[in-house]
Amino acid sequence: MSVIDLSKTTVTVSLAALDALRSRVAELEHEVAERRTAEGPPPDVAAALSAAAEVVSFAVGNLHPNDHPRWPADALSRFADECERATLTELAQCYRGFVDKVHTYEDYRVRQAQARVRGERDPPPPGL
Repeated sequence: MSVIDLSKTTVTVSLAALDALRSRVAELEHEVAERRTAEGPPPDVAAALSAAAEVVSFAVGNLHPNDHPRWPADALSRFADECERATLTELAQCYRGFVDKVHTYEDYRVRQAQARVRGERDPPPPGL
C-alpha cells in the first residue's frame, strides 16, 4: 500500500468558499460553547465545587461576621458567582445574602471606630 504525502499538497479555494468554511467553524464553536454551558461543569469540576460548597456552607453557618472581623466576603462573592455559573442558583443567592450581612457588620465596625474617636457611641445597625 502506498502512502501519499499531503504535507506538500497545494489546495486552491475561492475566497467565498474560505469565508463559508470560517463561518461554519464559528457556528460550530458557538454550538460547542452552548452545549458546555447547558451541560454544566465537567463531572470532576462539579464534584470539587460540590465539596467546596459543603465547606463554605459550614463556614457561613458557623462563623458569624460579628465574631470574625475581616470575613473574606469578596472571595465568598466570587464563589457565589461560580455557583451561579454551575446552576447552583439557590446556594449562590444564600451566599450573596451572607456577603451583604458581612458588609453590614464591617460598615458597623467602621462607624463604631469613628464614633469612638469622636467620643460618641454608635448604635447597632438595623436588624442586628
